[in-house]
This record gives sequence, C-alpha cells and structure tokens, in this order.
Amino acid sequence: CVCVCVCVCVQLKNDFVELLREQKSLSVRSHWKKVKAAIADDSRYKAVESSSLREDYFKEYIKTLTDTSNEPGVAAVEERDRQERIQASLREREREVMMSRTAQEKEWDREKEELRKSEAAQHFKALLVDMVRNADATWHDTKKNLRKDHRWELTELIDDHEREKLFRSHVNNLLERKRLQFRRLMEETSQITLTMPWKKARKLIKEDPRYKNFGDSDERREAEYDYYLREKMVAAKEDFKKLLLEIKSITYRTRALVQESEKHYKDVIDVLKNDKRYLILDCEAEEREKILQNYLVELEEKGPPPPPTATNPSDRLKRL
Repeated sequence: CVCVCVCVCVQLKNDFVELLREQKSLSVRSHWKKVKAAIADDSRYKAVESSSLREDYFKEYIKTLTDTSNEPGVAAVEERDRQERIQASLREREREVMMSRTAQEKEWDREKEELRKSEAAQHFKALLVDMVRNADATWHDTKKNLRKDHRWELTELIDDHEREKLFRSHVNNLLERKRLQFRRLMEETSQITLTMPWKKARKLIKEDPRYKNFGDSDERREAEYDYYLREKMVAAKEDFKKLLLEIKSITYRTRALVQESEKHYKDVIDVLKNDKRYLILDCEAEEREKILQNYLVELEEKGPPPPPTATNPSDRLKRL
C-alpha cells in the first residue's frame, strides 16, 4: 500500500510538472499567482490537492529553467525595486531638508532685514532728538533740515511714511513733557484756586520758563488750564466725601441735631475746618454745603448701624 501511494504521488507530480512544461510562456521570472490562474482548470492541477505542494512543485520547476533573456530575474527585480524605494526615500528626505533649510534661511534673512530697519529707525530717532526740540515743528519743514545731516543716509531702509510716524511720535513726546511741566507749574502755584479765571492765573505764572516752553499758543495754555481745573474740582469733591466718611462724630443723628441746634452745626463745621480737604472748596462753598447735607440725609435714612454682635441671618444658616 505504501509503495502504491508513493507511486501515485510521483505520478501526480510528474503530471503537474508536465502541465507546467506545456506553458510555453514560463520563465525564471514567472510568478506563481499568475501561473496558477492560467492552469487552475486543468485536471492535473486539481489532482494535486495541496495548494502549498503545487507551489513547491512550481518553484522546483522554475529553478530548472534557463534565463535566456537579458531581463533580470525575480530576485533581481525585487532588489531593484527595494533600491528604488530607498533612493526615492532619500530624495524625499533631501527635498524636505532643502525646503526646511530654505524656510530657515528666509526667516534669517527676514530677521536680518528687520534688525537693519530697527537700527535705521534708532538712527532717525537720535537725529530727531538732536535737531527737533520744538513741539510746534511741522514735518514738511523739518524733513528739509534733516536731509542736510549726514546721518540721514543711515535711515535709508525706512521709508518717508515711517519717518513721518517717528517724527510725530517724537513731537507728541515733546509736547507731553512740556504739558507735564506746565501742570507742575500750576500745582506749585498755591494762589491758584479751583475757580480762578485764566486771565488772573496767567499773571501769576507767565514769567516762569515752563509757561513759555509749553508753546507759542495761548489758547493751548488756556485749554490745558481749564482741563486742569476740571480735574482738580472732581478730585476735590471726591476727597471731601472721603473726609466726611472719616469723621466718626457725624452719625445718623447729626442731621436732626443740626436742625435743632445751630451750635451743633457749628461744631461739625469746626471739625471739618481742620482738614485742607474742606478748605480747598472754600471757592465752591455752596457745592460743598450741598455735598454735606446730602451725606447727612443719607446717614439718617440708613439709620443706626447694627450692633457689633449682630449677624446676618443667612450667615447663621450657613454655619448651621
């Protein structure tokens, strides 16, 4: 029985090889998948039941063939494909590196350009500091003078639009410094009250250099003076309200006591007179009195404050 089985297997293999031999297109470069599709209907193919055995027979047969063409074999083709993939990968990596380097170089160039422009702007600012000291200067006239200076060439990387922006910023800074000096002059002049007209205040400060340095326009000085007084008035009223809050002797009962006794009102005023926040509003006595009376009414309406030991009911509930 064993001998019979062996003989049968040998015969099946021989038949299968004969089938392969009949395929005239077979060569050392043939692939099993394609060959299998071409012979799958043949009885000699089906007689070999094991698919792996069929492939083994095919590979053995292929090895016996001679490559009569100049084309590479399967292994060579696979190796060539592998090398091509490697080369393609290397080229792609090289391209990525080149693109990255190009982007980086562009960024470096941009940074260098920005640095050069920044240096040009600094040169122009220095030129302005040296040559422009009048806050009333105009760009049209100033540009003509600046062009005559040799340092103008150092600013070629910035255009006229940028130069004009820097000029206006410089002039505004000059004006702001002079404005602050002018306000300091008004602060230091103690004779100026919160309601003093400009013409009267002007006589007190016009000989000071800070008055003249603020510019040639008297309208600008008057406008700044008016703005200064408005700010001072608002601040003085707020300070007076804070003073009232600090006087502990003024309570919710004070309004009633003042109405009953003129002496009690005088006592309140005597206490307030000890503070400059009350005195500074002497020029606005009616407004000051209105603020005081409104405060007394507000205290009276609120009534007595809760005792120190009193607690909010909601707070007690939270603790529970």
